[in-house]
Amino acid sequence: MSKDIKTFKAIGEYKYPGLPARKYAKRVYSRLLQIFNSDDEQAFISDDKLSKTDQDLISKIVTLPSYGGLMTELDCTIKDWFHNSGFNNRLIILPPGDDDLIATWASEQKAYILPTPSREYLLSGLNDYKFEIPTDKDLVVIPRLERWFLRHHNGLHVVHNLLGQLQTSEVKCLIGCNSWAHQFLKKATNSQFVLPNGLMFEPYDANRLCEWFNDMAAHSEIHNISFKSSKTGENVFKKNKDDEFEDSFLKELSANSLGIPWIAWELWRKALNSEDEESANNKKDEESASEHETTLWLAALDEFTLPGTDDQGALLALHALLLHCELSFDELELVLPVIKQSNVIYSLINAGFVIQKDNQSLICNRAAYPSIRNSLASAGFPMDTL
Repeated sequence: MSKDIKTFKAIGEYKYPGLPARKYAKRVYSRLLQIFNSDDEQAFISDDKLSKTDQDLISKIVTLPSYGGLMTELDCTIKDWFHNSGFNNRLIILPPGDDDLIATWASEQKAYILPTPSREYLLSGLNDYKFEIPTDKDLVVIPRLERWFLRHHNGLHVVHNLLGQLQTSEVKCLIGCNSWAHQFLKKATNSQFVLPNGLMFEPYDANRLCEWFNDMAAHSEIHNISFKSSKTGENVFKKNKDDEFEDSFLKELSANSLGIPWIAWELWRKALNSEDEESANNKKDEESASEHETTLWLAALDEFTLPGTDDQGALLALHALLLHCELSFDELELVLPVIKQSNVIYSLINAGFVIQKDNQSLICNRAAYPSIRNSLASAGFPMDTL
């Protein structure tokens, strides 16, 4: 195994990246005084000379390749367990927002993926769901344990059955679970007595993000791309002689994304701006052909604020969506202690906290997840553990 490949670590060891000291102090000061534009430093390029980068250009530059290296790290982690004796079960804990990392890995490895029960069945109250962990497979994968239950009085019987089978099975089983669902299942089903301690990837600090985004740019359809801070004008990848970043954007991005790669990618994509046409043309006139490059400007990261409606109802809805990753309107009402949250949900959609997919299901916006998590923590909700 290459020394550069980081294997997953036991949950509880995850260290959330922190903001640079100056940025943290400025944020605290800004919030205390309710002054959101108090920065007395003049930006290198003003916001009125920027425009949101069009989606076609973004798709050519900031694709999402191999989960930022997580696929390789997961592969090394699983192989180490698979070829050694010990627990037959291996539990991988992931924060919300991933696009089927475990399922994608399993498909590439041609492992057997255990079919997931339907939500309709989970709510039926029946206890005759027929499934067995096959004994003729080398590896069985359950990509999303959170899809095996609903937080409802009829919604736990199938996951109880599954945990019973995992307890007695002699087949190697890889289980993926959302970090919020994992905490709920420990309370609701005592799953910690069946499943081993979960594993979690290492956080994406500024250096890991730099390597990942540089790799994106290197494999994009557009060459000679420069990513610069709109505040300082510095290339955000550039380091000084002490191997420190000359601009703090990547450190801020790492902290604001909680070190979670798919959230960092979402925030990075949203921060990308192009110069307006007039400014860009003026610069082209000043440059020689050999110096021409595509410059994208990274503006300050957006902060999400809960709508001023029923905050408790909003937090309950967001917490339920984090537990289950995805719910329909009807399912959401069934798992909430308060009925009829539709007005709250529409407010959350309009505020950008919740996204309604094409199939009408509701999910939390990845870019808003750090703000959602902070709001739930401040309100005293039970939290996940990474």
